[in-house]
Amino acid sequence: MNYSLSSRGLKDLQKTSEFYKELYGEHKAKFIIIGFFDFIDILVSENDFTKIGSIDNQFVSHQFNYRKIFYQYLRVTYRVADDNIFIVRIFDARQNPKKNL
Repeated sequence: MNYSLSSRGLKDLQKTSEFYKELYGEHKAKFIIIGFFDFIDILVSENDFTKIGSIDNQFVSHQFNYRKIFYQYLRVTYRVADDNIFIVRIFDARQNPKKNL
């Protein structure tokens, strides 16, 4: 199974990285982001990624089924299509929720 970040997910990751740089400094921010990608790599290697996490209620009105998982303080929203996992949103729960719009 493969994964990719949507353009919105990539923007979210950039915002989160900046948030971490301000909060922890550049070195720690890089360490956390690398850890995030390691976490996703492990989940993708699981046999049935589609059952990991729970339904993301913020996306129930959308066309696809979206699920969410957590890595440390990050909420990661994704959907599965065929053999691809699309990470559509990434948000640190400590940030202002309005920044997640």
